[in-house]
Amino acid sequence: ILTYSLRLKDELNENTKSTLFLDKITSSTSRMQKLIEDVLKFSRLSSSHEFAHVDLKSIVEQVINDMEITIEKTKANIQISQLHAIDANASQVGQLFQNLLSNGIKFQAENSLPVINIKSQIMKGNELPGDINSKLTELYFGSMANDINNLDYCCIFITDNGIGFSEAFLDKIFV
Repeated sequence: ILTYSLRLKDELNENTKSTLFLDKITSSTSRMQKLIEDVLKFSRLSSSHEFAHVDLKSIVEQVINDMEITIEKTKANIQISQLHAIDANASQVGQLFQNLLSNGIKFQAENSLPVINIKSQIMKGNELPGDINSKLTELYFGSMANDINNLDYCCIFITDNGIGFSEAFLDKIFV
């Protein structure tokens, strides 16, 4: 509602009564969106997160569809390579992709069009970069550490041409 109201407002003469109504719609919609986000945050605290077999490509396509106006407005170029199906919480994966795409579009150098590439790859544990392999061993497997190398993992790679961030903040951004 918010996106289409803003789009309609851009099409109208700025001094019309319709613009005033659209301002009210925009304001109300923003408040409603904040309320919904707060309710969702609360519900996540108290609900279980069931995993299901989900198709990453379908999730990314839905996120791109939801972000269609932003993508068109910024002339973002989003390239999707092979994406696998995984066992995950579809809602959380969708939110992850939406946040990453939104950031890839938002944090651009001036006069630069966003380019975002998304792909996934199935890898054995012993093919994972050393820091990921050791973190998995340390955090999740304990006595099963020897089995890590035999398990399959789906690695998701998202790259963009944005302004980036200092690696000093890596642990604060990706907890």
